[in-house]
Amino acid sequence: MTASFNDPLSSSSHNLNEQEVFDDGYLYIEYENFYVECDRKPVYTLTRKEFLLLSLLAYRCGRTVKHQDLWDRAWGKEATFNSRTFRVHIASLRRKLSSYGLEIVSRPHIGYRLVRSNDTQQTLTQR
Repeated sequence: MTASFNDPLSSSSHNLNEQEVFDDGYLYIEYENFYVECDRKPVYTLTRKEFLLLSLLAYRCGRTVKHQDLWDRAWGKEATFNSRTFRVHIASLRRKLSSYGLEIVSRPHIGYRLVRSNDTQQTLTQR
C-alpha cells in the first residue's frame, strides 16, 4: 500500500487535510474520523491530544518533527509551550504504541520521529 498524501506542510503550518487517509501498509489513520489501526488492529485507547500528536508524526513520516510543531498541532499556536505537559503526553503515547510495534524516538533538543519498534532504524516511510 502507499502513503496517500503529498506533503504540503511547512515547519510553520499544521493544517492536515482532514479528509485524507494515511496508509503505509502497517499504520492506517483516518484523520477526519480520528481512527487509527496498527497492523489491521484498531487502536481505541488514544486521547484526542495523543491522536493529534500521532497524526502529525505519521504525516511527516521519515522525518523528525519539532517539539513546537507537535505542540501547535495538539494544543494550538496560542497555547504557551509547557514541557512537562508535553512530555507526559508523549510518554503516554509511547506506552500505548509500544504494544503495536511502534516507537517514538527522541531527537534531543529537536523533536521526535515515529519508527517501528522491531528495528528502530527502519523508519516508517512512504512506499
